[in-house]
Amino acid sequence: LALLGLSRVALPGAGTRGRDGLMIVGVLAAAYALSVIPFFAAARYRVPVIPLLGIAAGGGLWEILRPKARAGAFGARATLALALTAGVTVLASGLAPQASDAKWHMDRGRALFDGDDLAGARAAFEAGIAASPGLGAAHFELAITDHKMGQLAEAEAGYRRTLELSPGHAKAAFNLGTLEEDRGRLAAAARLYLEALREEPELAPAQAALGRAAQGLATAATGAQRDGALAEEAARRLLELRGERDPGGLYLLAAAQAERGRFQAALQTLDSLAALPGLPPAMGPVLEKARSFYAQGQPLRIPR
Repeated sequence: LALLGLSRVALPGAGTRGRDGLMIVGVLAAAYALSVIPFFAAARYRVPVIPLLGIAAGGGLWEILRPKARAGAFGARATLALALTAGVTVLASGLAPQASDAKWHMDRGRALFDGDDLAGARAAFEAGIAASPGLGAAHFELAITDHKMGQLAEAEAGYRRTLELSPGHAKAAFNLGTLEEDRGRLAAAARLYLEALREEPELAPAQAALGRAAQGLATAATGAQRDGALAEEAARRLLELRGERDPGGLYLLAAAQAERGRFQAALQTLDSLAALPGLPPAMGPVLEKARSFYAQGQPLRIPR
């Protein structure tokens, strides 16, 4: 029907009816485009308007060539025929089903994931990766699915692949950090949490996780788990994000300074913490215990 309408509009002598037909097509195209503006972010809803735009473009081309065609110019008619043939070819190829469309597989996988069909979601994400192997989002969604299914080795590989394809992917870095933390690899976890917060500073779970990792790096009973320099970097990052008067960040900073043998600096940090207004009474014994350690030249140790 669209091709028939295009032919009718482009016929010589169509006159007012031809222009009216083109106007109708234009109004339909504009109305359809306006109706899907709320869904524009999906980037797919505008595709069905292409045939209407193609008809309008054909009418415009005819308006340019019609004077020469009326004079009997064969070249003008041949040019119009070639243009219409090319347009039909483009439309036919562009509107064909896209069986390998990664976005379709991704949307389907997310819907299945939300419906707790994890096996189906995993298959859909794998199909998305097959359609677009370099799509970091597909690897991330597959890794999340593996993580939820308890397939931790596969999830770790997926998160690492995501970070290779999309460096700085905050949620992939955070999720990979949780896997490292669960294995007791606090230094690796802290670095991943720092990476996540570089990209998404407001990611609250990453802030909380960085605090846990920093405490372990500064106070763990096992020497292999401690890293005072990294703990101090983490504590200072938390103070940047939460404010320089954040009690938790100051407490961690003091512990990290003591772990590095900077006991005077640790005591000064504790003094700054103790001077903050509105500290809960429960903080008093905690601060006194830490102060007693640092005053004796000993770092704080908290068994996990």
